[in-house]
Amino acid sequence: MESLFAVIDTNVLVSGLISPNGHPARIVELLRTGELRAILDDRISHEYAEVLRKSEFGFPKNEIDILLERILSFAVYAEIGRKSIIVDMRDPVGISMRWECL
Repeated sequence: MESLFAVIDTNVLVSGLISPNGHPARIVELLRTGELRAILDDRISHEYAEVLRKSEFGFPKNEIDILLERILSFAVYAEIGRKSIIVDMRDPVGISMRWECL
């Protein structure tokens, strides 16, 4: 099965970890398996780590570390600007994509 790609808001991760049911939880599971690959840049990956490690959520540190490792291992890194997202997907096919934001 081919992977899907998406920019994932941090709130989706938080919701998916708080409640094991529903769409956010399914998105987190797809990210863990690589069936869904996050499109991100350094700012987004740092936000994921900062928010998910907040003590107010009470997520176990080791579980968050494992989740982040999995998400980042499958992630596609992009240059995210104000008007566009440019993704260089360094795979054997050498696909590149440009998405103009509205």
